[in-house]
Amino acid sequence: MREIRNFGEDTVYFVSYAKLPADISATYVHEVVGVGFLINTKTGIIEDTMVTLISDLVKDFFSLSYNRTQYRNRFRRNHRENRK
Repeated sequence: MREIRNFGEDTVYFVSYAKLPADISATYVHEVVGVGFLINTKTGIIEDTMVTLISDLVKDFFSLSYNRTQYRNRFRRNHRENRK
């Protein structure tokens, strides 16, 4: 039996689906692409992602890239505020 994760009260899940363009190869396998984000509402950090057309490796890279950008933006914003 699969272990169920404890997400906590500060975690929310957002998901969206979009129809794929007719002229790409993925359309022959999937009609839509789904994208989901598991987000910690207190920290703003994406804890996990789900995309129906990508591998786990790409999913991890996507999540890390977004979180690095969020961290960098938060750092810059705090730095600007502290200079005032």
